[in-house]
Amino acid sequence: MLDIAASPVGKSDTWREKQWISDVTPGTGGDAANQCIHLAALGHEPVLVSCVGDDLNAETIRTMLSARGVDTGHMVTLPDRKTGTSVILINQEGQRFIFSVPGAHRGIAKEHLPESLLDGCDAVSLASLLTMPVLEADGMREFLQKARERGIPVFGDLCAGSDDMASALPILDQIDHFLPSLYDVLHLTGTKSAEEAAFALRARGVGTAVIKCGEEGAYVLSETFTGKVAAAKTRAVDTTGCGDCMSAAYISAVLEGASTEEAVRFGCAAGTVCAEHRGASAFTLRREDIAEVLEKM
Repeated sequence: MLDIAASPVGKSDTWREKQWISDVTPGTGGDAANQCIHLAALGHEPVLVSCVGDDLNAETIRTMLSARGVDTGHMVTLPDRKTGTSVILINQEGQRFIFSVPGAHRGIAKEHLPESLLDGCDAVSLASLLTMPVLEADGMREFLQKARERGIPVFGDLCAGSDDMASALPILDQIDHFLPSLYDVLHLTGTKSAEEAAFALRARGVGTAVIKCGEEGAYVLSETFTGKVAAAKTRAVDTTGCGDCMSAAYISAVLEGASTEEAVRFGCAAGTVCAEHRGASAFTLRREDIAEVLEKM
């Protein structure tokens, strides 16, 4: 997905036909692309599997991702669809309001996920569940089963703001680490708190539930650790992509042998670093910056 971020914007009731702001910046977007960029920065070799249209936006995305160390060889072109694009309005407090055209990625299907993708694979991340209706209806569960049979851990997150949360339920028992935001998981589970939601996810077969609670940190329920992990206090510049950054850092830490609590702390610290920069992944995530935040937690 191509993101076009505009900041800072005032309240909508103050808008005129045209107003001047300080920054309009295009960049790569989408949960999976954001995760890939941060995983590459942390020293991993991410492969992005997605669909794009046959248009200039797709070529722009491929160029940007390749420059950031992401393997784009499995980005499939669907000539009859447009590439997903988002316009992100960011206010002076760093809050974001996103207007998206889903685009070609909704057409990803099981033929785009050959089992050979799992050869040499360390992890599978479903960065944005509920954005792939064709695959989710036919093929995703089987692909995840094959991954787990090979001992490959599966990570997952929900697409923000989806109205069809029930579609995720049949897939949850194939996810080893699930990292949804609090708002979305309350919608999915029909519960009223992070703790209740985590237990509901575990009852559905999720291995480790990590509920991302924004500036409050995360609530965790796993075999080895249960409880809250607080985030460091900071003045947010832009909260776009903080959850993706947190997920990427968590995945990195798990793959490097960290305990669940250590991985969540590492992820929360990375999310804080992201909040201190404009753009979901325009900056380079550095381990030294994460370590500096960890010292404050």
